[in-house]
Amino acid sequence: MNKIVLGSLFGDEGKGATVQFLCKEEIDKGVIPLVIRFSGGPQAGHRVLHNGIAHVCSLTGSGVLLNCPTYLHKNVMIDPISLMHEVRTLWTFGIHPQIYIHPYCRVIYPDDIYKNKSNEKTIKDGTCGCGIYECFKRNLGKFDIFNTILCAIAAPKEYAKLYKLQHNVEEFVEACEWVNKFCHIRKLEDIEDNYGSLIFEGSQGLLLDMDNGFMPNCTPSKVGLNGISEKYLQNAEVYLVMRSYLTRHGNGYDPVGEDFVRKYFRHLEESTNLDDGPQGQFKIGVLDLDLVIRSFDRNHLDNYQRMYNIEYNVVITHMDCSPYPETIPAFFNFNNIDYIDIDKAMDYCFRYISLKNIYLGLSPESEIVLFNR
Repeated sequence: MNKIVLGSLFGDEGKGATVQFLCKEEIDKGVIPLVIRFSGGPQAGHRVLHNGIAHVCSLTGSGVLLNCPTYLHKNVMIDPISLMHEVRTLWTFGIHPQIYIHPYCRVIYPDDIYKNKSNEKTIKDGTCGCGIYECFKRNLGKFDIFNTILCAIAAPKEYAKLYKLQHNVEEFVEACEWVNKFCHIRKLEDIEDNYGSLIFEGSQGLLLDMDNGFMPNCTPSKVGLNGISEKYLQNAEVYLVMRSYLTRHGNGYDPVGEDFVRKYFRHLEESTNLDDGPQGQFKIGVLDLDLVIRSFDRNHLDNYQRMYNIEYNVVITHMDCSPYPETIPAFFNFNNIDYIDIDKAMDYCFRYISLKNIYLGLSPESEIVLFNR
């Protein structure tokens, strides 16, 4: 049974910890899982902890500290420089990840990153500063075999000249040569049978999806079930991840109840979510249960459940931040902030779709555990 991990709202929910948890479950059963990144690019900031090692997964899958291989599917945009630096960092920990890349993955140029950071509209709409929008724009409405990772690593110097790259050319060439040496270019169907489990790892959250999110503050990528091929959806288990409070990094929706969260919640400081990056302020607020319902509705989760016999689970992370165990301060029924039991909160959110299990992430260092309803 394939497993799919998605962010329920605006990202930063705890997808990395959830993927690692699912990888551990498979390994305990004697199964080697393949973690498949199927959307986005190097903008992911999925922080994982294992055996005293902390790593932020940008392009690698979040099972990397457990030596689970990563597959970068064809809709992932590859920045060779970012991938090279990330894997070299892992090497310093003694971890040597196995990376598979679909031959048709689009390539982010260093020039894309510079253009992204200087484009006024992109900055206004919100950007992670990784060149993803510029790469998406170059490839919009067409398939160009020459703009794929397959061609970029075949002849990097000639490739850089062909596309008249002006920034970080030497490092780009070095990174393409590195990818050619240390990564495996394969189609998913050619290797998937080698692994006992497929775990699809989403990037960002459902309300940032290019088809179903809140425009224009979205990502140019399909981050929900719309980004996964039908053959992998049938009878899949989907894990919808959210925090015990709401987060929003970048322009757009402003969470409700920031003062409440800052007054009553604990352990809010995070090294990976700061206010000084291209996305600007990291905004927080009370979990808005009506917004969760809207997210599920906009992304047609009820339709997917009926069409593909999908089982939904929810994972609520950062429970150590909440002031009371087994309750969530929430905004719902378009009313005031109130404390609500976890099971009642989820019954409220899943009124249109059935829910199998609830899992809780108690703290970054602890395991994710099943919540007994």
